[in-house]
Amino acid sequence: MTVSMGLTNRLTGEYRHVPISTSGSFRDVWIPLCNQIGLIYVPDFEGGAFTHVPPELIPDIVKELSLLAEVVVAREGYDWIAERIAEIIQAFKETNPDEWEYDFG
Repeated sequence: MTVSMGLTNRLTGEYRHVPISTSGSFRDVWIPLCNQIGLIYVPDFEGGAFTHVPPELIPDIVKELSLLAEVVVAREGYDWIAERIAEIIQAFKETNPDEWEYDFG
């Protein structure tokens, strides 16, 4: 199983997929890191809590991802997480929440 971000354009039906992690790596690596710094949204990327991301949560999710990126950049061997975080943030930047729907799972 994997954890990923899905983006669907409401107008065109275009679908984009941003891979994040295997489920095992997410549980074993991402979630402990999130818990260490008190994140509340990012740990819920796995498990279906965000089958639809409310647009008003996007700034908070991006803020949490940015905090997590600061932590992983400072640790050896976590470059792959920093890359995934950058891809998620870029996906949010490239799309308009008025036209796109987002999900994690």
